[in-house]
Amino acid sequence: PQSTAADVLNKMLDGLNETSSGLHEQFVDHPEIEAEVRWDLANVYDHLGKYKDGVEQLRQALPLVEKSLGPNSDRAVGILGMMAQAYRQLENPQKALEAATEAQRRALLGNLQSELSVVSAFSRAGAALSQLGRFDEAIVALNEGMSRARKANKADEPVILAMLTWLQACENAKGNSTGALEHTRQIAARSQQHWGRDNEHTVGARSNLVNALIKSRLFDEAATAAIDLPET
Repeated sequence: PQSTAADVLNKMLDGLNETSSGLHEQFVDHPEIEAEVRWDLANVYDHLGKYKDGVEQLRQALPLVEKSLGPNSDRAVGILGMMAQAYRQLENPQKALEAATEAQRRALLGNLQSELSVVSAFSRAGAALSQLGRFDEAIVALNEGMSRARKANKADEPVILAMLTWLQACENAKGNSTGALEHTRQIAARSQQHWGRDNEHTVGARSNLVNALIKSRLFDEAATAAIDLPET
């Protein structure tokens, strides 16, 4: 009989689970290799939407990385950041905040190879705070992330766009339509610059801008922003 997508996914998950079960014994003398394999497995689980399994791999990888590379290394900070992201997907914002805050603390303490690790830590902390309804604290963290992103040698545009989106959400939640609209403008402009005018992300961002402008009764600007938008 022909395999369904669910069958293929289940076989893949069985293979991943089997791989992870014997890792410690296989690499008992090479914990750095075990940590790297668990990191890779966590990324695969994340792409498959199996966030709980991914967190378990990250939880086991973290002490190995702390021992081999240091507690404030890029990889240790990355593991904590990925845990924060997974917990947010699991709708556990408190755990997400704890992981993101620890990633942020270590990123500031560590001699990291890239400022992008620090920016991502602030982004994830802001997202978790926003989910918890702590909007003022979220705005502080996200603005700090934006400030550091502007100073970085190389910008991570998806992270910047994520921070702008959370800032927009925070301002909306606080009833600050002017602040939210400014972030909506930035999202539309940066999306077009990063992905191109006809990309689906850009079209969505531009549509959101048009709607926000109409809501603010800025009809001339809305008409300009709507030029060449596909009809829905």
